Amino acid sequence: MEKAAGKINGALAEGGKALQRAGKSFERNFGAGTATSENMAKAAADMGSMASALHDTGSGAIPANAMTGQALAAAYPGVGADTLAGVPTSGPTQVLVNISHPGFNSASTLAWGAGHETGHAVLGYKDQRMNGIPAYKFGTPQQQEIFNALPGQQRLINPDHLMDQAR
Repeated sequence: MEKAAGKINGALAEGGKALQRAGKSFERNFGAGTATSENMAKAAADMGSMASALHDTGSGAIPANAMTGQALAAAYPGVGADTLAGVPTSGPTQVLVNISHPGFNSASTLAWGAGHETGHAVLGYKDQRMNGIPAYKFGTPQQQEIFNALPGQQRLINPDHLMDQAR
């Protein structure tokens, strides 16, 4: 996330061809017409905030709590036993991680999930929806279809699209 934010900020400062290349990359992810200086700067700031939170080990850091899917479902019914990670909607801000989820053993999948959930915990972004269906890059086929169909303004505040830009 830091590297992606740095690329955007560098292109914004440099302008010219660097900004054109960064704008094309930005629009491939967030949609046509989204590569305004304001949107690009905001996305870079969002990714920077998410990265800072993941690095923070101080007393005010957002904790990550690991538990089995069964314990997760019992303690946080809104999160569910089949969820890799989540941020509860009540109580203290924290990221919950399901150690019995198959994705827990994949460093790439776990990093994606941690970044996604940090978007919720730090920025307060909600999973974007269309017709009540959440937009998830790694969800069901229908959720993936919604992810790909989101309009630009929703993509700009969708944790999965921010993670796509970071990758």
